[in-house]
Amino acid sequence: MQVTNIGLDKLNLLDIPLFSGLDRMHLTKLVPALEEINYTDGQVIFQQGEFGDSLYIVVRGTAVVFINEGDKIRELARLGERECFGEMSLLTGDPRSAGVRAAGDLTVLKLSKERFDELLLEHNSLAVQFAGILARRLAIVQSKPSGGKEPADKPSEEIAAAPGAGIAAGPQAKEKPPLPVPSKVIVISKKLRLSFLGALALVLLLIYLRTTGLYAQHGQGDIVIGVAGSFTGHDGSAFKNAVEMAVDEINAGGGILGANVLAVFEDDQANITRGMAVAQSFVEFGNVVAVIGHQQPYISAPASVVYERAGIIMLAPTGFVPPAVRQGYKYVFRNMPGGEEFGGLAAKYMARQGLKRSVIYYGDNEYGRALANAFENRVGEQGVDIVDRLSDCFGPEQTDSALARWKIMGIDSIFLAEPLPEGAEFIAQLRRAGIAAPVFACSFLDSTDLIKIGGRAVEGTTVFSVFNPLGRRPEVRKFVESYKKRFGVDPDLLAAQGYDSVKLLADAIRMAGSTDADKVAGKLRELKKWPGATGCLSFAPNGDVLGKDIVIKQVKDGNFTCLQH
Repeated sequence: MQVTNIGLDKLNLLDIPLFSGLDRMHLTKLVPALEEINYTDGQVIFQQGEFGDSLYIVVRGTAVVFINEGDKIRELARLGERECFGEMSLLTGDPRSAGVRAAGDLTVLKLSKERFDELLLEHNSLAVQFAGILARRLAIVQSKPSGGKEPADKPSEEIAAAPGAGIAAGPQAKEKPPLPVPSKVIVISKKLRLSFLGALALVLLLIYLRTTGLYAQHGQGDIVIGVAGSFTGHDGSAFKNAVEMAVDEINAGGGILGANVLAVFEDDQANITRGMAVAQSFVEFGNVVAVIGHQQPYISAPASVVYERAGIIMLAPTGFVPPAVRQGYKYVFRNMPGGEEFGGLAAKYMARQGLKRSVIYYGDNEYGRALANAFENRVGEQGVDIVDRLSDCFGPEQTDSALARWKIMGIDSIFLAEPLPEGAEFIAQLRRAGIAAPVFACSFLDSTDLIKIGGRAVEGTTVFSVFNPLGRRPEVRKFVESYKKRFGVDPDLLAAQGYDSVKLLADAIRMAGSTDADKVAGKLRELKKWPGATGCLSFAPNGDVLGKDIVIKQVKDGNFTCLQH
């Protein structure tokens, strides 16, 4: 094995599908993190059962994927130029499910787990590429041939998942009741060896599923809805509380189609690797009708690939799932307006306030960039000049330098495209630097956590959202009163979104008279001005939400005050 350095002149990374979503600037940042390693014929890159800390991309030559079967070695697949391997262990955290060796001279690029996680967090497009790899290697879309034999032209399917991660294929699968979409089933090769802990985890999972009714056939058990998100902190607990309240109300009213609703909560810990594992687990449950989640856009986007391929309805409570809505997915919906709507309204509102010199501060991820771009594109039409633009990828010295520059420029407004807690912390930093210009932000800052974290520094901050707890519509009043009576506090935006999501899915299932994903998705698209706590909504053919009013709020005296719809 020989390790060397690599430069853009030696390999055009833009030609690798995995990195096709990265621009030249981010590719340049990526290059120093890659190691070029040369192997000779027969050398092993890693063995089956090892814990993985890197993924690999084939530059030249051929890599052979194999598994050990007793005293025999069986070849599963051959990977060529621009194909990657080793990513499964990084996504699942489990040992390598197969080994890889060189067939002849082989050159690969090695990317560490640390840098891998950073890239997934920063770039939804890269995460979606990995989600596609995960979904393709986990799912056999067409039925397997009789006898349980793997198709000869699909050897790589057998390395679909890490040990203990899924449900066995072949004869065992027949014992399980039919899935909502039988043609799209998560399968794991029965020939993979389970570790003791993996086997134990699988047994415990099966016991749990059967005792909770997740394997019950339609009409004989609960209607299962998966709920994914980060449930720690105020926002997370409020979201979970509201979902539970909606489920209890539905079941108290007789359930749906003669069955109770069961919400299964999985905490993704706001971590993209964990989020992908959660998405996989919902698919493996078998009878999950729909998933509400995930809260973070950088998880929602890649997870949507898994749900779409599995034929599971996904209702995203955040406003950013661009890969799904742009690729004509059938099962992915979002019930929050996106960056274009929020950015466009912010531009108009700021112009009406007579503001002329604005700066943009945004998170260096696809959501932050998309929101910042939407605002910048629209604000110019309103006669407001963008005099500077800064992302959170810069260090403290560069940020301090930018703030000093802004103070000299005499800016009169700041558009903030950064979630919590970073958004609140940045506002506090602005005030410490002596910048008093008003801050305008979108729904991710519509939380009492903004005030708890930022304190007096966030006074006067204007937030564009979709939930007004003081609204007069009966759906709003009923939700707010019920939530406050049960939990003793006022609900926030994420709580309202969680509540509406459950009620919305329940109505669609009721209208469809079935939990079949195609029928439910069809009814969601037929809904017109469905009344919820966060407004009246409809869905576009591509799953985008339509018709929701945007509420303008401002922090005054330590509380949110609604300025206007």
